[in-house]
Amino acid sequence: MVERKFQVIDKYDFNRTYHGIAISEQWQAWETAHFFRVRSIIENPTVGARLISYGCNNGDGSSLNCTKTCSNATLMYSSPQNLWNCMTLATLGMLVGPGNDTIDRESEKKMDEKFHFGTVEKFNSLNVFRKVRDCAWASCSDSTYGNCTSSLQGFKCGPVSPNNIAKFGRVMAKPYCQAASAGIDLDIAGQGIVTAYIIQLVLVLFLGLCFKLTTSWI
Repeated sequence: MVERKFQVIDKYDFNRTYHGIAISEQWQAWETAHFFRVRSIIENPTVGARLISYGCNNGDGSSLNCTKTCSNATLMYSSPQNLWNCMTLATLGMLVGPGNDTIDRESEKKMDEKFHFGTVEKFNSLNVFRKVRDCAWASCSDSTYGNCTSSLQGFKCGPVSPNNIAKFGRVMAKPYCQAASAGIDLDIAGQGIVTAYIIQLVLVLFLGLCFKLTTSWI
């Protein structure tokens, strides 16, 4: 049994690179919030769960409301900061509510005064993980670009629970699209486009030849 706490951060430092090339900070923010947040909280029980100071913003930065934000998928996915806070609260809600962990009530009260989510047990009823599961499944179930891995299959219809949340965190933190490929966009490389390119090339060569013949007589 672990007593969970909160901490507020103004900024998270993203400094990962890919083959020496800096990855966009905005991209890393989305990636970290969606894929890695659950596992990070579970694997670091002694570290206060971080909430971003301006997350759960529904258009009025002076009145943050995680209950409203996280109960609506559109609002939840409107910014990586919103998603970060929703994932954080959902993870603690699952670990503390039906789970065996406890929460520092003083820390929880301070966070509620700022982010308005009630208690983590109450927050658990917003079904944040169902929205995340639906999003993850939709992103990999299109057969055009591969399909979902077997590790995600169990979460298609089955809910996240205290018994499987650690597994869910591991699944989300790894590639859950198998045999994925970029595919061919027919609007870019279709037969009509290829034909148009050939016609343009022929016209350019023809005009160039005409110009050459014309200038040679001058």
